[in-house]
Amino acid sequence: MLEQKDLDVLKDMMETVVKKSEISTLERMDEAIGKSESAILEKMDKAIEKSENSILDKVEKIVKRSETTISKKMDKKIIKSESLVLDEVERTRNILVSKIEKTQKDVDELKSIYRVIKMDTENTAMLLRMYDNLDNRVEKLEEKVWA
Repeated sequence: MLEQKDLDVLKDMMETVVKKSEISTLERMDEAIGKSESAILEKMDKAIEKSENSILDKVEKIVKRSETTISKKMDKKIIKSESLVLDEVERTRNILVSKIEKTQKDVDELKSIYRVIKMDTENTAMLLRMYDNLDNRVEKLEEKVWA
């Protein structure tokens, strides 16, 4: 059998071998875990980048679709608004044309009245001249008759 000393030496050797083995195993595991982490991180980075690009593409498509929809709706509303404005302009034009026609009719009537008044004034002036002439003639005749 082995002596205690030999057993202690064997025990120390075994502990040293186990420690070395343990350290070696831990180092290999750390290295393997490190490589695994790097690989996982790399895969995650690629997956995240791919996901971001996919999301950006989808958002871009949604924004373009939204812009198109909004543009079409705005075009429809602008056309409707233009139509309403044109209708109102036409309605206002019709009202103004009607008022202008009425005013023109009134002006024409006033011109007719003016002509009648002017002729009446001219006739009155002529009658007054005739009356003055007649009055002068009568005075001259009276002077001749009474003289």
